[in-house]
Amino acid sequence: MTHRLTVDPNKVGQYLRPTPRGSLNQYRTPSYAKEEFVSHASPSEVVRDFCANFGPTYDDAIVMFKRLIHSNVSWQSITTIDHPVESLDAMLENLHRARETMGAERFRVDIHHIQDSGDVVLLHRTDNVMDKDGKLIHALDMMSMFRVKYGKICWSREYFFDSRSFSVDWENY
Repeated sequence: MTHRLTVDPNKVGQYLRPTPRGSLNQYRTPSYAKEEFVSHASPSEVVRDFCANFGPTYDDAIVMFKRLIHSNVSWQSITTIDHPVESLDAMLENLHRARETMGAERFRVDIHHIQDSGDVVLLHRTDNVMDKDGKLIHALDMMSMFRVKYGKICWSREYFFDSRSFSVDWENY
């Protein structure tokens, strides 16, 4: 049996270039409307803007989320395992949950390294979560991947570093 490729003349090459394994295209990425276009900023500029304006207060973070996060965002993090984030509303609920459960009222994000390739940004950062008086509640050292479309963050995956969590496992070997 032979396989024939049916090619639409308006989409030349569409069937001839398979998606490489391990690419970001294997994940669910919502459709994005150009009507939500924000700026001509590069993806790394959008992510820097996100980090710079994630605080200092809870209310500042809310304003920034509404400005830079796409309404159909897909966000995976250790904090979203039991509360999936597939929309801006769910993202805002997650932030509210941090406020209610941890007392998170103030934030500061420190960027250590940032690199982009096309619409994807890789970022090493530390998120500092503080109470209303500015006392540090928790510092989260992490790597993040963001996808930026039309000036908004539409997709994110966060990977956390905490060597203390691994020390207990290593003691057993």
